[in-house]
Amino acid sequence: MDSRLASGAASPVSLFSNNSSAITTPEPDSDNEGYATLAPSTNANRKYILVLGGLGFIGSHTSLELLKAGYSVIIVDDLSNSFHDVLSRVRTAAETWCKANRKPMGEIQFHKVDYRSKAMHFLLESYSDLVTVPSETAGGAPRLTRQSRISGVIHFAAFKSCARDLWNFVSKTRAVQA
Repeated sequence: MDSRLASGAASPVSLFSNNSSAITTPEPDSDNEGYATLAPSTNANRKYILVLGGLGFIGSHTSLELLKAGYSVIIVDDLSNSFHDVLSRVRTAAETWCKANRKPMGEIQFHKVDYRSKAMHFLLESYSDLVTVPSETAGGAPRLTRQSRISGVIHFAAFKSCARDLWNFVSKTRAVQA
């Protein structure tokens, strides 16, 4: 099954969702090398980690580890350098590990979208909520704003070919003549 833009609509359709039970905080690693640890959501206001290029080699392994740690993951991939069947493999591996270790698995959602497209704007908006914010001035009216449920973004979306990236750079760069 592919995720597609609905006819005449500008927002992508999520096709893969796995709701899970309450999520717990993973065991802290002793060797986290100074990186901040994000705690997964434990309530109905679920927070997500967005993984761009999440079905490529590194992205799929990262998505798997996030799911095993109890995080809810949104995978965005245009499948230009990956395959859709990787999604079911990641899900199966995470479910198997979580079941064997009696750990709850986070939710996984997939969107077949090029992150550079306008559809990405609508996708990000779909993971936000309207909230009322108090006025910054005394006696002012409160205002509505959007608050994202995405608490982190990991970017792996890239082309494998260095030659292609170099060619695109050269073809879009004008040489300066002395």
